[in-house]
Amino acid sequence: MEKLRKAMQVDRKISLREVIENIFWGNRIKQKDELLDDEFDKFVSIYKPGDVDILALKYYFKAYLVDDKVKKIIDTQDYTELYHNPTLSIDDFSKVDARMRAVVPEYINMYVKINN
Repeated sequence: MEKLRKAMQVDRKISLREVIENIFWGNRIKQKDELLDDEFDKFVSIYKPGDVDILALKYYFKAYLVDDKVKKIIDTQDYTELYHNPTLSIDDFSKVDARMRAVVPEYINMYVKINN
């Protein structure tokens, strides 16, 4: 599978099903960032954040989903660690609406398959 992933130039783990669908039906295998964008779009369609900084929210969503350190910081509410975190800074965190700061982790933990 690793050789197939490299040959197909995919930046994430892929399943055998994805490979078969790609070979027989021509389904394009999505890159990691495309899957993250799809998950964020689902989140926005469900929660309809309204008049917030959508780019900051998207960055927060992706950082929480991808970076285990950020996930731990948010889950433990140890926000002082964000002052020297390269993935999500305290400035980026403060741009996110307070309600969304709580909703994003809850949504990700309940509905997003992290191994994908």
